[in-house]
Amino acid sequence: MGPFAITTLIAGSICLALGVLHMMIFVRRPELKVDFFFALVCICAAGASFSEIFALRAVNADAFIPAFRLQITFEGVLWITLIWFIAFYTGTARRVLAIAATIAYALAVIVNIVSPYGVVYAGIEKFYQITLPWGEVLSYASGPANPWRFIADIGWVLLIYIACESCVRLARKGEKRRALFLGISLFVFLGLGYLYGTLMDLEIVGPPALRNFSFFGLVLIMSGSLAGEVVRASVLTRKSKDEKERMDVILSTLNTGLALINPDLTVQWVNAKTQEILPWDELVGKICYEAAAKRDEPCEGCGALLAFADGKIHETERQSPVDGKWHQIISLPIKDTHGRVVQVLESVTDITNRKEAEIGRDQAMNELEEIKSRLEEENIYLKTEIQEERFFSKIIGKSNALLYVLTRVNEVAETDATVLIQGETGVGKELVARAVHDAGSRSGKPFVKVNCAAIPPNLVESELFGHERGAFTGADRLRRGRFELADGGTIFLDEISEMPPDIQAKLLRVLQDGEFERVGGDKTLKGDTRVVAATNRILTEEVAAGRFRADLYYRLNVYPLSIPPLRKRREDIPLLVEHFTPQIASRIGKHIDQVPTHVMDRLMAYHWPGNVRELRNVLERAVITSPGSVLQLLPGFELESPKISQDGPEEDWYSLEEAERRHILKALERTNGKVEGPGGAAELLELKPSTLRFRIKKLGIKK
Repeated sequence: MGPFAITTLIAGSICLALGVLHMMIFVRRPELKVDFFFALVCICAAGASFSEIFALRAVNADAFIPAFRLQITFEGVLWITLIWFIAFYTGTARRVLAIAATIAYALAVIVNIVSPYGVVYAGIEKFYQITLPWGEVLSYASGPANPWRFIADIGWVLLIYIACESCVRLARKGEKRRALFLGISLFVFLGLGYLYGTLMDLEIVGPPALRNFSFFGLVLIMSGSLAGEVVRASVLTRKSKDEKERMDVILSTLNTGLALINPDLTVQWVNAKTQEILPWDELVGKICYEAAAKRDEPCEGCGALLAFADGKIHETERQSPVDGKWHQIISLPIKDTHGRVVQVLESVTDITNRKEAEIGRDQAMNELEEIKSRLEEENIYLKTEIQEERFFSKIIGKSNALLYVLTRVNEVAETDATVLIQGETGVGKELVARAVHDAGSRSGKPFVKVNCAAIPPNLVESELFGHERGAFTGADRLRRGRFELADGGTIFLDEISEMPPDIQAKLLRVLQDGEFERVGGDKTLKGDTRVVAATNRILTEEVAAGRFRADLYYRLNVYPLSIPPLRKRREDIPLLVEHFTPQIASRIGKHIDQVPTHVMDRLMAYHWPGNVRELRNVLERAVITSPGSVLQLLPGFELESPKISQDGPEEDWYSLEEAERRHILKALERTNGKVEGPGGAAELLELKPSTLRFRIKKLGIKK
């Protein structure tokens, strides 16, 4: 073996030794991937050198070709590993270009393996041996180029571009020393070797080729650079260890727990406070979520995982499943010089006292908000009630029929029994309902009135039971129903016979169990509300006609009260006139102190189908038209119903519905068909316009 072959063998052996050395460094420190790829570069350079020795000592073309193809295969793999060495060494290489160059060289290696003469030659035209000046004989061959060789040339162009760009970017990042070492190694040694090989292919210069010696120069330069970095890293590690020990002493005195977490989520270090917060046997070396929460998988929103993923600071608050204490956890990513997150430092602070205070504050705020909402609902209802004109401050009358009703009111008031008040329109059913409430134990609690006839059918359920936010269009906030507002008190359901059938079923449940749900809600509410209902219809007839549920009727008819009409208690008319006249006069700014006998006689003789309400309306018109202090009826004003004696039979009797229809017709005739506004029928009848329209439609009245 001649000097050239021996030198090649020594260079290959050195490359192999350096490759093994850097592979051992990688095994000890797996995070140093740059040493792994450099080890592969060295091993491939050694393989190419050893293969070249066999090619140079071949005695014929048949022995030369296999050794030469093996050499080119090692060189192809060498270029691939060199690409990724550059990428990891600089940390700036474009991965897309690196992958493209890798694919090109991989295809070239495949072509080299499957082609009979490799990727360099399409055939062998000449095999010859040359003698070097010192007498060493080397074998060599020449022939036409393989047409697929351009694939390797593409890979080479991409490799040169990647190397240039990576060195420039590395220098711009401030790593000029590393960029200089890499640039010299690549462009001086490999450039010269590749140039010499190209000149040989063009037969401008003769063999032997210097490619493997170029690899040897690259390996020596880069190995020295990497070794220097390892030495510097070791020095820095020792300094870091000393600093860490000093910091351990300082951090152990803090009142905040600290933990250093590795990328695999194992705990590398904790201070004494962390050990105190998490009193397990040993925390270091354990998975962080196993050590902190005794879990088999990370917590949702784990700060350490998020910090490793996005490199940002994350703050979370968690409650310990062991002792129930609250901790604030701040996850701080620690990055290397390339901007990669290598560890996460977590601080753990006990915030149990603060959290309990916040929870208590939130509960108090929720309770206050609920009380505020309830008060607002009650306030709105009370304002509505106050705005309605009231002319009754107490029940006026001394007739036996009325006294009998009041006696029965006293009997039932102290109980919680459901009361059903029946009577014609205008007899004062609401007044009796208030008397039942005021005389009982619930007098200090709310009295909530609901006019079932005045509420549109599609809103009855919401009005009675309330609705959740978003239950229907326009429900922009939670609203408590009348049953909730009346909790502990009394709810007065006026015109109960007008209630829709589907709501009747839900009302039956309230009467039976005291339970209901808000519209759009799934939570069952329970209340303690006394129900007083009223109607001007005969409910037994409504039940027979199928318009009212029989079971609901029996539930309501626990204690029935029947209010006699005004014509059945005519002796109360003078008292009512004495009560209403000065009250009305004062309201409109007049003074009426006399009621002539003939006026009182006419009032006593009238049939009063509208009962007390109609009497009040007649008195109001009389006060308005009376010129002085004496109550007078309008000239020509005649009460339209036939006169009857106090004890005589009643003539022209008709149903309550027909009486209501005639009364509304009279009001419409008097106002020329005007329903609402000043001087309208609604004002005359003292009804809401919507209620009057509902009645007009229901009674089939055509304008």
